[in-house]
Amino acid sequence: MNMRTNLIKVAAFCVAFSFLMTALTVLPTNAKAAQFEIVTQIGNIPAIRVDPAAMVTDDGMLLVVGGSDDASGSTLYNTVIQYGLENHSISYGATIPNTRYYPDYAVGNDGNLFVLGGWNGGYQPSVQIYNPVNDTWWTGTDAPANIGAGCAVTLTNGSILVFNRPWSVGTYMYIPTTDVWHTMTSSPTGTLGGTSAVLLSNGSVFIMGGWNGAVSAIATCEIYNPLTDSWSSAESMPIAAAGGAAFVGNDGFIYYVGGSTTGWPDTGTETNAIQRYDPVKDIWTVISATISPEKAMFGLALDQEGNAYIVGGFNTVGLDDIDMIQTMDLADEDEIIALKGQIADLKNQILTLQGDISNLQTKDIDMLQQISDLQDDLNQTEDDLNSAINGANNNANNANTAASNANMMALIGVLVGIIGIVVGLIAMMMARKKGGQGPQMVPAPPGQIQQ
Repeated sequence: MNMRTNLIKVAAFCVAFSFLMTALTVLPTNAKAAQFEIVTQIGNIPAIRVDPAAMVTDDGMLLVVGGSDDASGSTLYNTVIQYGLENHSISYGATIPNTRYYPDYAVGNDGNLFVLGGWNGGYQPSVQIYNPVNDTWWTGTDAPANIGAGCAVTLTNGSILVFNRPWSVGTYMYIPTTDVWHTMTSSPTGTLGGTSAVLLSNGSVFIMGGWNGAVSAIATCEIYNPLTDSWSSAESMPIAAAGGAAFVGNDGFIYYVGGSTTGWPDTGTETNAIQRYDPVKDIWTVISATISPEKAMFGLALDQEGNAYIVGGFNTVGLDDIDMIQTMDLADEDEIIALKGQIADLKNQILTLQGDISNLQTKDIDMLQQISDLQDDLNQTEDDLNSAINGANNNANNANTAASNANMMALIGVLVGIIGIVVGLIAMMMARKKGGQGPQMVPAPPGQIQQ
C-alpha cells in the first residue's frame, strides 16, 4: 500500500472526526425544546412567608409582598421585602395598604404589580397596585366578587384575567387602563381554587390543578380563549396538585412546580415534583429535577432571562428559602435520537479508520527504517563533503602561502641584482675619479699602423 493511500486514509479520518465534532456542536444550538432543567437554592429572605405575592424588577430585585407565617394565616404581614438577586442584599419597600395573604397577583405590562383580593379574616375584592420604581401603592376598583386563592395572568393587551375565586367558580377580566372589571364565562369543571395559569403563545390561557368541592387536589387542565370567552380541555397532569405555581420556560414548555397532592396544604401532603407540559404535543412529563423541600403556597416570579424564583411556602411549617429554576433551550428529543444515531455510526467509522491506520503503520515500518538509513547516509555524506571542503580550503591556503614566498624570493633576487649593478657603477665612478683621465692613446709614427 503506497504513501498516497496512507494519506487518503488519514484525510478520511480527519473528515469523519471533524463531522463528529460538528454534530456535537450543533446539538445544543439547533434547539426547539428543552430537555435540561436546573434547580438551585440561592438564599433566604429574612422571615417566613406563606402565600405572598412576588415579582422581579428590571434592576434585579425580588419583591416579596405580604403573606403569612403559616398555612392558616394566623399572622399576616404588610411588608415588601426587597431581595437583591445579585448581591443578596435585603431592604424594604413601602408597606401594602391592605394586609393579606394568598392573593391572586400578576405583573402588568407597565411593570406594576397587581395584588388582587386575598384573605384577611375572609376573602376580599380589593385591588392594590404597586409601582416598584416609585415605591408607591394605590387602590383600584374592587372586583365584582371576593377573589384570591386562585390565579391571575396578564394578556398581551395588558388586561388581567382572574380565575377561580375561593370556594366558588368565577372568571373576571380587569382593564388597568380604565380601572374596570368584566365578568367572563366560568370554568365548566367547577374548580374552586388553588389553580395556576400561564399565557400561551397563541394568546390563550392554560389553567391547571386546584381543588374540587371536597378540597381534594385535582389534575384537571383547561384552556381559556379570551377572544371568544370559551373553554376547552387539555391533557391532565400526571400528579394531581393544588397550591403550586406555574411558568413558561425559555423552551416554550409549561412547568408546574410543587403543590399539595391531597387536601389543603396545612393538612395535605406537599410534593417536590416539577411537571412539564408540551403545549404542541399536549403531553405531560414529570422531570428529574425537583425543588427542596417539598412545598406549596409559595410565591413565584420570573426575571428578564426567564429564570423562575420560588420564594417562601409551606411544608408542615412556613419557609423562607429561595429556589431558582433555570430551563435550558436544547434540541427536540426526536432530533437528539437521530443525531445520536449519526454520531454512533461516525464513531464506528472512526474506529475502522483507526484500525486501518494502525495496520498501515505496521506495514510501513520497513519504509520508515529505510528512510532513517538514508537520512544517516545523507548525514555522513554531508560530513565527508564538509571535510573535503575544509581540506581543499587548507590546501588552497598552503598554495597561496608558497606562491607568496616564491614571489618574495624572486623580488629579493631582483633587488639584489639591481643593488649589484648600482654598486658596480659606483665602483667604476670612484676608480675613474681616483686615476685622473686614465690611459692615453699615443699617435703612431708616419707609415705605421697604429696598433
